[in-house]
Amino acid sequence: MLISPVLLVGLVAGVTAPPSPTSLTPVPLGRVLSAFLADSGVASRGLDWTHGNALPITWKSKAPVAVTETWLTSQGYTQQRTATVMVTIGADSAREMTLTPLGTAAGIQHLSLSFGYQGNFDAFNPKSAVTAALAAEGMTLTLLKCDPAAEGTMFGNLVYVLKAPGKTASALHLLWNCTGTGDCGMEMALIYRRAELTKIECAGS
Repeated sequence: MLISPVLLVGLVAGVTAPPSPTSLTPVPLGRVLSAFLADSGVASRGLDWTHGNALPITWKSKAPVAVTETWLTSQGYTQQRTATVMVTIGADSAREMTLTPLGTAAGIQHLSLSFGYQGNFDAFNPKSAVTAALAAEGMTLTLLKCDPAAEGTMFGNLVYVLKAPGKTASALHLLWNCTGTGDCGMEMALIYRRAELTKIECAGS
């Protein structure tokens, strides 16, 4: 199974508490993801690194910096940025999330949005909350890989084709993972490279 080191690092660090107070303006999930989708009919080898700058985001660097992690450079990524953003998922309270665009000098080629939560699935079920919120914001989700009924509550993957009005469709990978104590993490990734999709293994397969 493909488990994102970004997500696992968050779990080990215990990034599962409610978001700390911040002056950042909460942004609906769909708006965040749409900001990193290419406009319809625009062909590109990578989105410009200025994508997302219009959002209320706290970037750690004004420009992309060199990637040093071997697991990322081995996939061809050479540049990245990291930011903090407050995101709402439907009617759920705003959550502090880490946003990480990855790519090369040609532009952004992967977008990761991750956060921690407590595994009280009666109050928050990531599988249904994210898809319902995006649909309510006018985005179309078409299941591409993995079966929602077969993926686990504590760990799983789902891949959709995400289409937003006026934007080029992209693959959206949802990955969640929980520890035995109920500390959970979720990552939502926009995948622009077809080769990445073949590496995702469904937990229910």
